[in-house]
Amino acid sequence: MNIVYAYYEPPHTQTMEEHVRLALEAFRESSTLVRFGQSLSPAFHTLLKLGLLLHDFGKALFPLRGTKLSFTGHEVVSGWMVYRLVEGFGSGRILERLGVERKTDESGALVLAVMLHHHPMDFTNRLEKLAKSGTWCELRPDHVRAFAGSVSTPAEEHLSLSKDELEKLLLEALGQSGVKCSVICGAVKEIYGILWRRVWLGGASSSRRFFLLLLQGIVAADYKASQSRKSGAPLSRFARAVDIFMEHYSGVSGAAEGHLSHIRHT
Repeated sequence: MNIVYAYYEPPHTQTMEEHVRLALEAFRESSTLVRFGQSLSPAFHTLLKLGLLLHDFGKALFPLRGTKLSFTGHEVVSGWMVYRLVEGFGSGRILERLGVERKTDESGALVLAVMLHHHPMDFTNRLEKLAKSGTWCELRPDHVRAFAGSVSTPAEEHLSLSKDELEKLLLEALGQSGVKCSVICGAVKEIYGILWRRVWLGGASSSRRFFLLLLQGIVAADYKASQSRKSGAPLSRFARAVDIFMEHYSGVSGAAEGHLSHIRHT
């Protein structure tokens, strides 16, 4: 099985398995964030965990080239896959498997949170850059299998999804032998507009709060999972903000004791 990386700049690397595992450990069921979310919907924690499992799915299609791997626009592919899973294919078969009632505002909020977890103020530019990546940029079944294999342990532990189940659901959502990034980007541009109008512009205040809690949880857990507690490097302002947020909302002991590592957020 090919190794999927969440960060790759040798000698510093982080595998997808490690990154997703740490992200899924960020918010316990008893955490303040989850309790707030559960007060809006009993599906909140499960959807947050599904978002954390898949938020970096798009990194699986980036090939190793030289000594540094860039993942610009990976969130576009991740968001497209989450959309296919919860809305665009099989009427949300993965939600049924996870025991979650399919509600369009909630599934739309999850898709938006995954799409916007990286650079929410620069999403369109990152989408356009990915669309122009070239002929190499294509999501294929081998990428899906590599990703499913890479996150099989945290998927089983946190969502009771076996590797075979996850791989089958992802392959069914892919729907064909391969999809060019330009096609994915065209679809995502349309999907983003539809969901933004549904969830943010036309949704109830509870739907907007639900979306913001998902987005905050994914952003904070993603960033926290990119940190190392062994580095003595000074914290950036954003890292300090994440630490403060985690201290108050994660329910994880010592959440604010981390230090920014050589692993930057990519």
